[in-house]
Amino acid sequence: MDFFNPLFAGYILLQVLIQNVTCEWNAYSSQALTGIQGSCVVIPCTFNYPGQQKQSDDITTIWFKDGINVGNKIYDSRMDNNSEGYKYLLVGDVGQKNCSFKINRLNSTDKGNYYLRVEIKNLDKYTYANNFTTIAITDKPEAPKINFAEEVIEMKRVNATCTITNTCRDSPPKFIWNRSNATDITEATFQNENMSAVSILEFTPSSKDNGKVLKCDVEYPNIRRSSTNVTLNVLYKPKINQSYVCTVNQIKFTCYCEIDSNPIPSVIWHLPNKNISENSTDDNFKSHSFANGTIITSIIEGPAENINNVTCSAYNCQGFAEQVFAIQQQLSEHTSLQIICIASSAAGLLVIIVTTALIYKQCHKRRNKSGSTLGQEVMHNEDIQNIDKKIQNPYCEIQQKRGNDGIYSNELDKEHEDSNTYTNYDPSSRNSCLYANLEQEDSDAVYANT
Repeated sequence: MDFFNPLFAGYILLQVLIQNVTCEWNAYSSQALTGIQGSCVVIPCTFNYPGQQKQSDDITTIWFKDGINVGNKIYDSRMDNNSEGYKYLLVGDVGQKNCSFKINRLNSTDKGNYYLRVEIKNLDKYTYANNFTTIAITDKPEAPKINFAEEVIEMKRVNATCTITNTCRDSPPKFIWNRSNATDITEATFQNENMSAVSILEFTPSSKDNGKVLKCDVEYPNIRRSSTNVTLNVLYKPKINQSYVCTVNQIKFTCYCEIDSNPIPSVIWHLPNKNISENSTDDNFKSHSFANGTIITSIIEGPAENINNVTCSAYNCQGFAEQVFAIQQQLSEHTSLQIICIASSAAGLLVIIVTTALIYKQCHKRRNKSGSTLGQEVMHNEDIQNIDKKIQNPYCEIQQKRGNDGIYSNELDKEHEDSNTYTNYDPSSRNSCLYANLEQEDSDAVYANT
């Protein structure tokens, strides 16, 4: 019996110590919170007390601000209405030892230290002076944070989360994504236990989204907003621009391979008997590359002889792509193009020559016709004036203009019928024909009608 007495006594002492530890007066609440001016703040709070758990009606909850004196009391569950819309509300179920407390319509005067006191019917009352919460007020909400659960890969569904601390858990903010009008997204918003509001955006990115900005705006009940954005880094396999071809002459070819890829790919040129990696030289073949963002351009050049085609291949961690360039076909097209250009030039030159000849011929005809008419008119006017001056009687008076050249009137002298000059004059008619050859060395005749 003496052997068991120390053991029994130790067991009883241990039970007493456990009871004292587990049933003492204590409370747990956030040490510091920041509320947004115009919004609200909820102080998360739990408490404990000795003895058996009581009903809510048996527990009175009192909150103090900046001290635990009667003058610092701001809320008493026995007197204050606990309806939504009031400045102070008890939002926890004290029957479940939850003493969470809400302060609405925050302003700068609400900053300070807040203390809890409970009074339990038929038990005791206790002020948790060492477990207080300090509240700060700001009018500039913190920026949210955007995170991705995994890498963003083209055509693979991805979740983006926008998270912000929300001390007003009963009034979560509104989240606005700049992809909210897209048809390939879903959204969900919730408040977690850590006083954080979270919005999840699920969407399927494409390579066109790479480098674009994903933005998350947070709007609070007081219309204040905060925002953040990230630049999307979408991974995708290489895509070769199909519009690029080779340039070829009789002795040399140059091929261009433009690739859009993220990350930047490795490029290899495949020739009939060898492979040429980017930025390298092998015999007479040379390859070099340059990049601009996600676009890389690889160039290979070398002798065109006995090269039917070359292949550009590009690969990265997301996949690969390749394109075949036909050298001989390009060479034939190059030669054909030269022939077409020469033929076109010759045809154009022929058209110019024929057109010029036709225009010259037409102009020559018009010039001959115009010259004859003009000569007749001039001769007519000048001769008529000279004849009018020299006629003194019904007979023609004609003056020789040159040595032995004779100018005769048919009316006055017919002895010189071989003369080159003939003048018919009828005094009774001004319509007689006048034939004159003035200063004419040859036998050309000039005719003028008077």
